[in-house]
Amino acid sequence: MHKQFFILGYPRSGTTLLRLMLNSHPGISVPPECGYLQWLTEKNKENKNNLEKQELLEQLLKCRKIENLCLSTKDFHSLPEKINLGFFFEYVQKKIAQNQNRFFIKWYGDKNNYYIHHIDLIQQQFPQSKRIYMIRDIRDILASYSKMRAEKITSNYAPNLEIDSLTIIEEWCDFVDAAFADDQNIMIKYEDLLTSPIASLTEICDALSLKYSSNMLKFYQNNDEPSDFLQWKQKTIGPLDGNNIGSYREYVSKEDIELATAKASQQMKKFSYL
Repeated sequence: MHKQFFILGYPRSGTTLLRLMLNSHPGISVPPECGYLQWLTEKNKENKNNLEKQELLEQLLKCRKIENLCLSTKDFHSLPEKINLGFFFEYVQKKIAQNQNRFFIKWYGDKNNYYIHHIDLIQQQFPQSKRIYMIRDIRDILASYSKMRAEKITSNYAPNLEIDSLTIIEEWCDFVDAAFADDQNIMIKYEDLLTSPIASLTEICDALSLKYSSNMLKFYQNNDEPSDFLQWKQKTIGPLDGNNIGSYREYVSKEDIELATAKASQQMKKFSYL
C-alpha cells in the first residue's frame, strides 16, 4: 500500500488547520474528513481479500460525510470485480487526488477526530502508517467548547456540545497517553503550529522524508473544507492567528480550570502547559 498517515487529535485541537496545511503541500493529499477507512475496515474485518467491488462501493457511498469527497460510481468503472480492501483504499485515495488534478502525490493522509476512539484499530490495520498527534492545552479545548455552545451551530456534523467538562478532560488524558504509547508518533503542539509554523511543519515533512513547502502557509487560499463545516471552523479561512492561545482565562470557569489541573496535571506537564 502507498504511504499513509493519520492526523489524530481531540476535537477543537486544530486538526482541520493541520489538514489544510499539509494538503497544500504538492506531495501530500489530505481530503476533508470522512472515516471510511475505519468504517470499511471494521465492516470487512473477517475478510479483506477477494471482495465484491459493488459491495465495497455500496459500503463506501453510505459512509458519513462521503458526499464531501466528490466521488461517484463512474470513478470506479476500471476496478476489477474482485478486489482486496487495501487496494480499494489506495484506489479511493488516488482517485480523490486525481479528481483535483493532483497526480504526483507521495503521501496520502486521513483526518477524523473520531479516530481517537480507534487508535488500536489504526495501529493494527495500518501498521506502516505514520500517526501525527495534534496536542492542544486542555483548558483551551474547554474554552473552544464554551464558545461553540454560545453560537448557533445548525450543522448535523457539529461536535457533540452536550459533553461535560470532566468527560472532555478524561478523554483528552487518554488520548495523550495513547500518543506517547505509539512508536510511530509525530507529536505537534497546536500552540507551536501557530507561533512557529515553519518549524512544526518542517518537523512533519522531515518525518515523511519530504521537503518543506511554503505553500503550506497559504492553506487558506486553497481551503476545501465543506461550507457546512466552516460554521465552527472560521479560523481556517484566513492566515494563522494565535489570539485564541490562552483563551481559557476568559471563557472557562475557575472550577473547570481547577478540575483540568487536578485531573490532567501529569499530561499537561509533559507539554509544559503547567
